Amino acid sequence: MDELARAKIVLDQLLSNPAREIERLDVEIKGLEALNAKTEYGAKIAKAIMALGNHGGGTLVVGFRRPATTYEEDPESSEVLATWEKTRLHDLLGRFMDPVPEVDLSIEPGKLSSHPVLSVPSHGSRPFVCIRGNAVTRKGAVYIRKPGPKSEEPFGAEEWRDLIHRCVLARREEIGSMFRNILMPPSIAVFTEVGSKAPPIPVENQVKEADALFLQKLSSSSLASQEFGRWAIAYQVLPQARGITLRRLHSVLESAQGRETGWPIGVVMQREDLRPKTGPQMLEAWLLVQRRSAIDLDYWLAKPTGFFYHTRAFREDLRNGNKTPVLEWIRPVWVMGEGILHAMRFARGFGPAVDSIRFFARYQGLEGRVLWNSRIDIEGPFEEYTCHVDEWSREIEVPADLEVETLPDVVHSLLDPLYEQFDLFEMPRHVYNRELDKMLGRGR
Repeated sequence: MDELARAKIVLDQLLSNPAREIERLDVEIKGLEALNAKTEYGAKIAKAIMALGNHGGGTLVVGFRRPATTYEEDPESSEVLATWEKTRLHDLLGRFMDPVPEVDLSIEPGKLSSHPVLSVPSHGSRPFVCIRGNAVTRKGAVYIRKPGPKSEEPFGAEEWRDLIHRCVLARREEIGSMFRNILMPPSIAVFTEVGSKAPPIPVENQVKEADALFLQKLSSSSLASQEFGRWAIAYQVLPQARGITLRRLHSVLESAQGRETGWPIGVVMQREDLRPKTGPQMLEAWLLVQRRSAIDLDYWLAKPTGFFYHTRAFREDLRNGNKTPVLEWIRPVWVMGEGILHAMRFARGFGPAVDSIRFFARYQGLEGRVLWNSRIDIEGPFEEYTCHVDEWSREIEVPADLEVETLPDVVHSLLDPLYEQFDLFEMPRHVYNRELDKMLGRGR
């Protein structure tokens, strides 16, 4: 889903449930006035965009007011709407901030009037800095989003932390891209197998093949008639490997196993009925395990080219008989954190030739599920956040030498679009930090 599509989801939420609080750290709502850089209103729009961009991106919906507890649409005004066009918006931002982001702007219909909908991108290696001072803004200020929500300058190290982390990550990617272009100019910058000119098989195609193998095995199992949701991760090391034997692949998989959880991703069992089996240029494992009332269903496969796939049934379904359609709210954080760590260890097994990892994540069987907190030691979602799509997937690329300290940022970037499918739920950033620190055995 592109960023402007996400912004339209916010507008739909406002129109369908105007009594619900919609503003959050990545969502801002403003009333409709003429877009003019010389007015106080124009300065407020610029300040909101600066803060959203420095938050890592967000959505600004214009044309709503909230005099009491319900959002109301502003009256339609063709003259005012005519000022909301991209050139004028770009000029306004150029007056107030540096650098100037490319903000997507769309005019979308409401029930009573039309609304400018803006999708604000994240900052890059530099934050957005205010370059004009007036009654609303201060020259030289860096604005961020704070709980409330509100747009203010950061005070103290903790409020600067996330912004600095994102800047460092962006700068690192810029430097990496520069070196890749020097060593492999764009005209020949194609990922290939080591020692081969053949392009890699797309991750999506390999996932489809792995899905088919899983469903084939499921059809002849005791869970053939059981309905359940499942998650899947898959990744491909780049450039693709070549000349790896299945015996060495087995050794790499054993080394890639983590100890972050009691039932790890890519677990290599020794029991005859559970240990990995050889197939046509691959190793695979079918893991259907029952312990008392608990059932675990896993399937993974790996290829000598550096491809790995793992899918697991939702434990909430297998253990509850799917009577309550829920998703444990912090479990995806652990799954994706563990999955990325497994990918990094797996890539190391192929030696220094690996530059990056193409990582795929997917959740299926989501429609109608509610985020659920099973832990009494932490506070969970305070509302029933329900998912309205049945399947979600995303693909990202991460460096093979990713620093563990940046794992919360990567997992947040990966999973934020999943969580917003649950009635626009926003997982707090401190939860990513807390849970992944706990997974890594590091207390805060």
